[in-house]
Amino acid sequence: MSKDTVTNPRSNGAGAVTPEKIADLAGELSADEIKALVELLRGLAREKAKAEAAAAKAEAGPPVRGENSEPWIEERYHKIRGRLYGPYYRRCWWEGGRRKSKYLGKSLGAASLC
Repeated sequence: MSKDTVTNPRSNGAGAVTPEKIADLAGELSADEIKALVELLRGLAREKAKAEAAAAKAEAGPPVRGENSEPWIEERYHKIRGRLYGPYYRRCWWEGGRRKSKYLGKSLGAASLC
């Protein structure tokens, strides 16, 4: 078999498909059948791209905690004896592999976001 030959994995080598056979069969298809075939192939290409992206993401592993990351604001509530208190705001960030935070108060002012 040449490198341009594709074999159906379910056929145990029988029924190899060559570009010439595809060209012969394409002449027998209507325009609607060709459009449907193109859409099918595009869908298969999208599925393959998604699978490759998922495999690459899985291979990369979990995200690493950042050194000197950008800060973010967390809103927290405290529940004491069934009663909810808050919101309390904290500015959080990663520094030196550790999560740091600073209490901002019960309300967010413009100065606390900096």
